[in-house]
Amino acid sequence: MEEADATYLEVFRKLLADGQDIAFERSCYAKDDRDEWRKMAEETGARVLLVFLRVKDKEVLWERICKRSKAEKTADNALEISRETFDMYWKGFEDPENEDEVVIDVI
Repeated sequence: MEEADATYLEVFRKLLADGQDIAFERSCYAKDDRDEWRKMAEETGARVLLVFLRVKDKEVLWERICKRSKAEKTADNALEISRETFDMYWKGFEDPENEDEVVIDVI
């Protein structure tokens, strides 16, 4: 996973340096993580827009994960997620607050 993260960071920095538009899609479940990525982007003069896809009912999200895991394996469902892992991430997720976020409630 470290190799993938390093590649992701390298490409992110190159796109920023080239002045490219980026649709950055990562969970960034911790505010400190979001702050770090935002800082890298803003230091290059990039405009940052944080879009938070908020799911209020965790069981809806869990059902989607289970459904996806039963389908043919693709990049969208390559990792198996246990209920314990899901609950751990759900509990630890820090919702954006006062981060100039755009919130979209997902049903």
